[in-house]
Amino acid sequence: MNYDRPPNNKDCAAQLTCLAVFQTNSRMEYGGGARSRAFKGLVVHSLGMGKLQILDPGVIGVSPQGVIEFIEDWPTFASTRTVVSRELHHESVTPAAVAPPPVCDTTLTLMAQAGAEDLSGVGGGVGGGVGGGAERHGTPVVSESSSEEAEEQARPPKRRRRAATFDEMVERFPAPLAGGGGGAASSSSSSSSSSSSGGGGGGSGSGSHDEGAPRGVHLVDMGRKLILPGFVDGHAHAPQYAIVGTGMDLPLLEWLEKYTFPTEAKFACASFARRIYSSSVRRHLDCGTTTCSYFATIHLEASKVLADVVEHEGMRGFVGKVCMDRNSKPYYVESTEDSAADSRAFADYVLQKKNDLVTPVVTPRFVPSCTPELMQALGDLSREHSPPLPVQSHLSESVNECEWVKGLHPDCENYAAVYDKYGLLHSRSYMAHCVHCCGAERELLASSGTGVIHCPNSNFSLSSGILNVRRMLAEGIKVGLGTDVSGGYSCSMLDAMRQAITASKMVAIGKGDAMGGGSTAVEPLSFSDVFHLATVGGAQCLGIEDKIGNFVAGKEFDALIVDPSVEGGPFDLGEDDSALDVFQRFIFTGDDRNIERVYVRGKRVK
Repeated sequence: MNYDRPPNNKDCAAQLTCLAVFQTNSRMEYGGGARSRAFKGLVVHSLGMGKLQILDPGVIGVSPQGVIEFIEDWPTFASTRTVVSRELHHESVTPAAVAPPPVCDTTLTLMAQAGAEDLSGVGGGVGGGVGGGAERHGTPVVSESSSEEAEEQARPPKRRRRAATFDEMVERFPAPLAGGGGGAASSSSSSSSSSSSGGGGGGSGSGSHDEGAPRGVHLVDMGRKLILPGFVDGHAHAPQYAIVGTGMDLPLLEWLEKYTFPTEAKFACASFARRIYSSSVRRHLDCGTTTCSYFATIHLEASKVLADVVEHEGMRGFVGKVCMDRNSKPYYVESTEDSAADSRAFADYVLQKKNDLVTPVVTPRFVPSCTPELMQALGDLSREHSPPLPVQSHLSESVNECEWVKGLHPDCENYAAVYDKYGLLHSRSYMAHCVHCCGAERELLASSGTGVIHCPNSNFSLSSGILNVRRMLAEGIKVGLGTDVSGGYSCSMLDAMRQAITASKMVAIGKGDAMGGGSTAVEPLSFSDVFHLATVGGAQCLGIEDKIGNFVAGKEFDALIVDPSVEGGPFDLGEDDSALDVFQRFIFTGDDRNIERVYVRGKRVK
């Protein structure tokens, strides 16, 4: 993709704002722009479990600081705001004659709301088709395409069609409209006021802009590409990227001893750590993960390297130095004193960066690898801060592990109670797996505000078990998703979503028990449910739901631009595919080839 600084063009109807675009590490980012940007495309985000909102097309306003200013449908945006410069999604930025913005004549907001009985006010599209859009709304628009490109933009896209009627929508999407997880619909006009119902941001009309804010924006027109929130991977082992896809024939404890610990011991070498960590973080970003919670290793210097790499790559990262002072090989174990001191030193190192995109996490590997003295020291370290430093670990992953913990801590009622005894369960704690948590443990997780990171790939691959996610949610426990690289063999949160659906269907078949013998009907997770867990759910577990997860005004713009028609891509589109169809195809069959751009707090990192 070629970018040029747009020169002055005296023939333009409005003065162009020249935004400097520069290249950094083979990726592009904006710098020094005084104006906000508005990203136009097929906007999809979650407003809650079973609540999927689609704007076709929609526009997200982003401040120069990367904060979401508004989310609107295209007609509302076109009628209330001035586009002072424009970037087309395919072409280089070159000035040309004034041309009206293309207006999609199918503008719908689809809302998947579990239990919704009807969809009052499902609206049609924008009257008048493509031509005359700017004149109709009185909006001066400066196009920066060539005359040929402007002509191409003016042509109605082949897949765009007339606005659907309410009856046609009911016929086209019968399952979602009946209240399933796949997504029901509400009118696009309602989306502009969705902030009153938790969705969104900005409303419509001039009142949606702060007083004194610049009215003009730089339009980043992505055409028919998807604009999605960045994925949140709640659990990954960065050093294990070195062995991803190996050892999947072994159960958890044998796999740790044969593959994991020997590999992690190599990270005593900082240069080796930098090479692996750079590849690991880059791979996660390329797969659309904008926020990741990483386990490092027991090595202080290598853990600092991981924090540095996360910062350098522009990712939003939670990073923990792993703690292990018992039950490990002699070549990979710490003393209690060193582990506690190095954890404190690592936390100080990250906090001194004064970069809130990188957060230190207190990280006992799991109960069998940490003595009571070490767990107490780590609990104290977390709670010394206000708010407490986040805590991450593993909980009730496999049956053998649970039996091991019972033998190590006979004084505690259950596995979760061990963490609680040493102050490691609180509102900023999140535990991976939790497959075999009993009722008392789930009650403790809910009462302490501890989140659960569901890692279905790893649970399948290491034969650990299957989590009943619906039960966790029904009992008031926060749930997100994780890849658990390399217990899980994929770095992609798309894989985590797909495997979460499969796991939930096994739970449903077993009537609440994946191994059979259950007696409670359980609804499987839908694609909109797992998308929620991979975005908003993960943000909730990490305690940053006020910053990211969806496109609500005031949150930060962590986003993906997804090209469903990329050359050589993994799937093909149908001629009549709606925005919902395109989104589903990506969730089930897409991969990193479709992810064209990645933004973290408004900065482009892919």
